[in-house]
Amino acid sequence: VPKLKKFRVVEKTSITEDNSTFKVLLKARGYQKFESGDLFAIYPNNDQKERFYSVGRVGNMIQLVVKLFPNGLGSGFLNDLNVGEIISGRIMYNTSFHVPKTAKKIAMIANGTGIAPFLGMIHENHQKKEMYLYAGFRYQNTLIYDYQKFSDIHQKKNYLSKLHFAFSREEMNKA
Repeated sequence: VPKLKKFRVVEKTSITEDNSTFKVLLKARGYQKFESGDLFAIYPNNDQKERFYSVGRVGNMIQLVVKLFPNGLGSGFLNDLNVGEIISGRIMYNTSFHVPKTAKKIAMIANGTGIAPFLGMIHENHQKKEMYLYAGFRYQNTLIYDYQKFSDIHQKKNYLSKLHFAFSREEMNKA
């Protein structure tokens, strides 16, 4: 196992009846350099089996958006965490997935849990670049309202230009 750092669980949402996705906020013990789009590796069995998650940076914390899979090694491990617990992990720099320094307009396309790094990129858009987020989900669920609130706040700050949702399995006419 590579050299790991300790991270404290600062916040964790619960899965709901209509959505098996949850968010986790982690804070490194000590300094940890990272950017939205980097990867966070965990070792749920304390062995060589890594599980990778794209991170969003919120302040100096790592935000993960995770779908709980039945018998999922990584997602089950993260879902079982409680606020205040300490876990070990490591950041893997993913420079090809950072906000381009010279771009004036940015279109981001996410589906499901892939939204985490884009939320971080928007949160950190202090240069107020023109950013558009296109987010695809199977169904409209409770997390969509959280994303809409996030969008409203960041549009007012001019950190986000527009958020567009698409639902692949939404029923059009229930009769």
